[in-house]
Amino acid sequence: MHRPKKYDQTLPAEGIPAAGGSPPGPAGFLDKLRKRKIAQTTAAFIAGGWLILEFVHWILIDHYHIHEKWLDVAFLSILGAFLCTVVWRWFQGAEKRPGNVRVEVLVVPWVVLLIMAVNIILILEIVDVRGRSWPILLAAIILGIAWTVFKALQWAALTPETPKEAIREFAPLAAKSEKSIVVLPFKNISPEEGQDYFSDGITDEIIADLSGVRALRVISRSSAMTYKGSTKTIPEIAKELNVRYVLEGSVRKSGDNLRITAQLIDAGRDTHLWTEKFVGSLADVFDIQEKVSRAIVIALKHELAPDEERTMTDRPIQNLRAYECYLKARKDMYQCSKESMERALQSLTYALKVYGESPLLYAALGLVHLQ
Repeated sequence: MHRPKKYDQTLPAEGIPAAGGSPPGPAGFLDKLRKRKIAQTTAAFIAGGWLILEFVHWILIDHYHIHEKWLDVAFLSILGAFLCTVVWRWFQGAEKRPGNVRVEVLVVPWVVLLIMAVNIILILEIVDVRGRSWPILLAAIILGIAWTVFKALQWAALTPETPKEAIREFAPLAAKSEKSIVVLPFKNISPEEGQDYFSDGITDEIIADLSGVRALRVISRSSAMTYKGSTKTIPEIAKELNVRYVLEGSVRKSGDNLRITAQLIDAGRDTHLWTEKFVGSLADVFDIQEKVSRAIVIALKHELAPDEERTMTDRPIQNLRAYECYLKARKDMYQCSKESMERALQSLTYALKVYGESPLLYAALGLVHLQ
C-alpha cells in the first residue's frame, strides 16, 4: 500500500519552486500551458474552425448562393467560442484568487455579448436593415457592465472568514466525518478462467448488505465498479469518492473450494482497521458474505437494528447452483449486448428450473426481456 507523501512545510530554497508550484520564467509559463491544455484547445479549434468555414464557403455560399457575410458570422462565432474556452481554461487553473474574484466569470460573458452584438449587426445587414449598430452595441455594453457590477457585489459579500475556497475545502471534511464506505471490486485470483462473475457477485452482495445499514453511506455499485483494475492508491480513490473507509479484497474459487480475503482501510490514515481470510466450500458462500458484512459493521462500531439484522441474513436464493446462474446472468446483463442478453436468458431459465419460482429470478428475467 502506497502512503501519501508528506511534504516539508518549510519555505523552499531560493530559485526552487515549492511543491505543487510551477518553475519561474518561460518554463513555468509553458508548464501552465501544458496543464491547462491550451495547445490542444487551439489545435482543435483551428481544425474544427477550418472545416466549418470551408463548409460555409464552398457549400452554402458557392453552391447555394447565400450572402457572403454569413462567412463573417461563422468566423466570429468560432473566434468567440475559442476565446471563451481559452480564457475559461486558463483562469480555472489559477491556484490563487485574490478577493474571491473569478476573472473567467467576468470575461467570458463580455466576449459572448460583444460577439453576439456584432453578429446581430451583420445579420441585420444581410436582411438589409441598417442604422441599428449603435443601439445593439450599447445594449451589449450595458449588459456587460451590469453583469460585472452584480458579480463584484456578490463576491464582496463573502466575508474574509468564509470565502468560497474555505467552504469548498470544509465540505468534504464534513462528509468524511460520517461513516462512509466504498466496496471496491473484489479481485478474481481463481486459477480457472471466467470466474469474474463470481467475484463481482460477492462485491454486489456485500454492497447490498451494507446499504441496508442506515448509519452507513455506501457508494453505489456503478461508481465502485469503475475502479475495477485501477492502479490508483486507496487515498486517491477515497478522495475522489469522498469516503472515509475502503473495503477491498480478493476471491479465489477452485472447484468447490472458496477463499475470500477482505480488509477494511481507514483511508484518511491509510491504516488497516480489520483484515480477515475466510476459507470454506462453495456451500458456505452465503455465510461468508454475511460474516464479511458483519465484521465491517463491528469494525465501524455500529450495532445492527432488528430490521437491519433481518436484511443482512436474508438470502433470496438459497440454492447454490441457481445462485451461480443468477450471478452469471447479472454479469451478462451489465454488458447490454444482444449476445450477453441471450446468455443471461439461458442462465436465468436454468436457475428457475433448478430452484423453482423466485421473485428475484423473475425480476431479472423481466429485465432481460425488456432489453
